[in-house]
Amino acid sequence: MKLLLENWREYSKEEFRLPNEILRGEEEFDEEGGEEGVLVKNIPMKELSITEGLPTLFYNTIEHQLIVDDGNHRIFQEWLNGKDHFTAYVYSGSHSNYLRHVYGGEEKFDWGEDYR
Repeated sequence: MKLLLENWREYSKEEFRLPNEILRGEEEFDEEGGEEGVLVKNIPMKELSITEGLPTLFYNTIEHQLIVDDGNHRIFQEWLNGKDHFTAYVYSGSHSNYLRHVYGGEEKFDWGEDYR
């Protein structure tokens, strides 16, 4: 992750174009059928977020965790811009049918300055 963050500005200076089979819509993704899509390297990270509006978070009342429901890229872009706080809509409950809390021992993102 640190290497990716160090090089993102370099990639944004290059002219980028997706492969023609992607642009023509000829490449589909079917994980169960063994299709993985086309590997595309050096995709520029000019601006991670182009979506407007506030992120949405879910607070798991049993695990006491805030989980991003919508807006990962907006939160990460704010962090890259040097901000340490953000505003979001938050809802809560003891269970979500499509969001999962982080279990003990699972890797969590390091928000330290060494990675910014």
